[in-house]
Amino acid sequence: MYAYRQRHASTADITDGSWWTANQNELAGMFNGGLDRDNLGPNVITAAMLSSGACVKIRYDLDNGPDAATMTATTWQVLDSFDITPTTDALVEVDWSGTYEWSAGAGWSRATSSDSLTYQVDTVAIRITVNGVTVCESGPTDDQLIEECVALVGSIPVTAGTYTVNVEYLVASRTYYDLAIEGTCARTLNFNERTLITIERRR
Repeated sequence: MYAYRQRHASTADITDGSWWTANQNELAGMFNGGLDRDNLGPNVITAAMLSSGACVKIRYDLDNGPDAATMTATTWQVLDSFDITPTTDALVEVDWSGTYEWSAGAGWSRATSSDSLTYQVDTVAIRITVNGVTVCESGPTDDQLIEECVALVGSIPVTAGTYTVNVEYLVASRTYYDLAIEGTCARTLNFNERTLITIERRR
């Protein structure tokens, strides 16, 4: 087995820490399974040698809604959820996209805040958690536009076991200047078309 240096030092070179890192990464690859270009020739591993899902496993979930948001709470609530069960160490990527629609009628909810220093508006924020750990999150978006869409992507390394993937939302009336929660929303909200995908990438 051979490991090749990426950079070679010569007399009068200006030292650079990245050179050292590049060469050490080559050695790290040897301790990380040794599966790299130094000891595997082209087409040594073929598709026929791998069982389905050995390297990547994808789960896809679709919901067309509409699903009404609970507007009486200003805490995180679960919108979509499912469990995944990696059988080995993996990097789990979670992709979610969806649309939502505020109730029509009164228009934009902007009103003077309780301290009269700024304005407050109805907002929604969305996040994805894996076993309670937030892997991505949108900022609060107000209701100036009746219909909106959001796309989120996050990833987390996991070991073998069962994990719950949740898409959660938080609806609240917030102030402009610091996004502090003022109370519940004046309008209602429906979640419509949305897609949740998990991708397990295994070594």
